[in-house]
Amino acid sequence: MGRNRVRMSALFLLVSLLLFPTARGQEPAPQSGTVLRERLTKIAASFPGKVGTFVRNIETGEEAGISSDDQFPMASTYKVAIMVQVFREAEAGHLSLAERVPL
Repeated sequence: MGRNRVRMSALFLLVSLLLFPTARGQEPAPQSGTVLRERLTKIAASFPGKVGTFVRNIETGEEAGISSDDQFPMASTYKVAIMVQVFREAEAGHLSLAERVPL
């Protein structure tokens, strides 16, 4: 399980670097959906298991995806949305991040 988590983290990092090159101080190269899809496919092929992703450039409207219509188990990804709301509630003063909540 730990090895898969490391691989998935590495995949996320690689896709992030591919899709957001300005985070590294470079200008993003304009690319068609086909070129982007080819790059995503190449990255996904280097990982074991099935990879699915979908991206949309909000400035140009270009889209690309790999297995983007397939369903995948959410695993721990739901935690991100929950934590966003927790931080919003804490910022609004509705809860304290120091308070423990038994589940």
